[in-house]
Amino acid sequence: MPLYACELCGFTSAAFRLEAAAAHRREYPDCDGVIRIVFRSDDRYRGRSYGLQPATPPAAKASRDEREAPARSPAFAMREHLDPDETLRLTVLGDLDLAVADRLSARLGELKEGGRPVRLDLSKLAFIDSTGVQALLVALADARWTGWQLEVAQEVSPSVARATQLVGIAHVLWPPDAGPRPSDAAPFSPPAT
Repeated sequence: MPLYACELCGFTSAAFRLEAAAAHRREYPDCDGVIRIVFRSDDRYRGRSYGLQPATPPAAKASRDEREAPARSPAFAMREHLDPDETLRLTVLGDLDLAVADRLSARLGELKEGGRPVRLDLSKLAFIDSTGVQALLVALADARWTGWQLEVAQEVSPSVARATQLVGIAHVLWPPDAGPRPSDAAPFSPPAT
């Protein structure tokens, strides 16, 4: 189930987005934070436990700069190496979220320009939010439209598997006509649709 959270005060809600935003405005009228969808991964998001303890409202006298400072995702990284079939394996590590999704998109754009076949490895991804999912879907749609060879490796982390099931995108990440799957690791079995 998707979970909505405020990026500033920690407010969370499992209600639909509009209901979550309305509840946030009622409970924290002084908070200027934005409600975003998050997928729970071991009941944590950026080190904060959602749903396990009450949220703390933002400090009343916090400066506007402090409230608007974008969250950093220091754990994000990308590693590259060649697989035995000469496909470049791009391993994404850490958190793929709003703060860093553009970095992944930019790197995929560079690889596309070079014509290099790419296999995305999401098995080391600790967290993915809706922005990360969108970056993957846009890259895959672009690759299929232009004929560039981009695939998502079958082995994925538990948080990616959960997001895949929640959003229902297994058929987009692993189309049935894509041919044989990589067998060098234990594959995630996409749900039957």
